[in-house]
Amino acid sequence: MIFFVSCGDYEYVRFETSQPDGTKESKSFSRKTKGEYISCSNPDDKLIVSDNLILNSRTFKFKSHRNDLEFDSTIIVDRDVDEELSQLFIREGYDIEIIGDTINASQVNIDTVFQISDNQVLKKFRGSYFLNYKEDESFWNVSRLNLTKDTLLIGQISPSDTLLRFDFVDKHEEFNESDSTTTTEYSINPSKKEFKKLVKPNSFDKCKCYYRKQ
Repeated sequence: MIFFVSCGDYEYVRFETSQPDGTKESKSFSRKTKGEYISCSNPDDKLIVSDNLILNSRTFKFKSHRNDLEFDSTIIVDRDVDEELSQLFIREGYDIEIIGDTINASQVNIDTVFQISDNQVLKKFRGSYFLNYKEDESFWNVSRLNLTKDTLLIGQISPSDTLLRFDFVDKHEEFNESDSTTTTEYSINPSKKEFKKLVKPNSFDKCKCYYRKQ
């Protein structure tokens, strides 16, 4: 399920089946698609696409003067001793470099974005992959992965998407008097023929951009 918040209101989009409906599931990503990609907006944000898995690797960095470091009261360390500082950061999973009184530290966090399974289904249609995430017994969250030359886009549906203007999209609004907000739900159940219409008008236009690491 994809949520969007605007001016205090809530909008979300969900499919009733994995998409495209009636299309055979893919067991792996193609050789052309596999590889390492770097975010177009943040060089420390990367995607790794393998046979049946997409991982997100993010490197978090910070720089500080040793006297400005703040520690939990339970941690006993002499901030003037390089070896003690280094061991502390290493135990916490950081890479650390100490230059004089300047501390440069970084930590890599790796999360699974997508892994082919019964609840995460991969399908290919007209050159694009569709990543289907089962939210519950009835609904799916769907993203579109498209590779053009060395640029990879992962797109989701936004409420302004052309997809939501078709007549096979059910829209339901509910007003909450307690906080004066409106929740709008878009429920989509297109046939394969109808789904073809969705691909043409550049649907799934809420994109994250990555380029292939050379």
